[in-house]
Amino acid sequence: MSTLKVPVLRIITLRALKNSFLLLLIASPGLQCRRQEPISRSSIPRPNQGVLTGKLVVSDACGMSAIEVLSGAIDPSKVSASWTDPDDHNTYVQVFKVSGSDMYCNLAAYGLGKGDTLQFELDPNPPNMTCMSCNDVNPPSVPPIYNAIRNVRKLNVTPTAP
Repeated sequence: MSTLKVPVLRIITLRALKNSFLLLLIASPGLQCRRQEPISRSSIPRPNQGVLTGKLVVSDACGMSAIEVLSGAIDPSKVSASWTDPDDHNTYVQVFKVSGSDMYCNLAAYGLGKGDTLQFELDPNPPNMTCMSCNDVNPPSVPPIYNAIRNVRKLNVTPTAP
């Protein structure tokens, strides 16, 4: 009996190898090697690419906010070169009004207040948002240029004068 089992086992093993070989032949055209173009240095993602550091210079309960860019490369057309806040007479450089940011319209949702330093990125494709607005008789002044921001991160708290 043992002599019968060995030939049967060999036949089953040969059939399994034959089926595997046929499957490999059928699938092999899809497994061809393809030449890949070399990766350029500019296409390699760099950490902190597009990250800006700024200071919140205007912030009110109605969501009006302005950021002065402290560091990071930014297109000059995206900021006011110089802007004087008529409420406190301080002059700021590279400043812009914040429009709808991430899922919040008000930077206070990030725990930010006037004088705080933050990191962020400009959002080239902000979501279409309807933000709360106040019927304030005397709204705060903000720069004329506005940008949406995303990936907001509070860095530190800067005390403001009373």
